Amino acid sequence: MFAQEGTLHGTVKVDGEPTEFATIHLKNTEIGATSKADGHFHIENIPAGTYEVIASYVGFEQVS
Repeated sequence: MFAQEGTLHGTVKVDGEPTEFATIHLKNTEIGATSKADGHFHIENIPAGTYEVIASYVGFEQVS
C-alpha cells in the first residue's frame, strides 16, 4: 500500500485582518507552522490521514 504525503496552506485572519505569528498545528502531532506577516502559513510532508487543525494566538481563544 502506498500513501502520499500532503500539504496544508492557508491564511489566518482575525476580524478580517491577516494575523502574524499565529500558531497552526495538527492536533495530537508535533506537525505545525507559524503564520507570516501576511497571515499565510504552509505545512508540508503531512503523512496521509485525517487531522484536526488547531489555530492559536496569544490573547485569543484557541479554535479548531
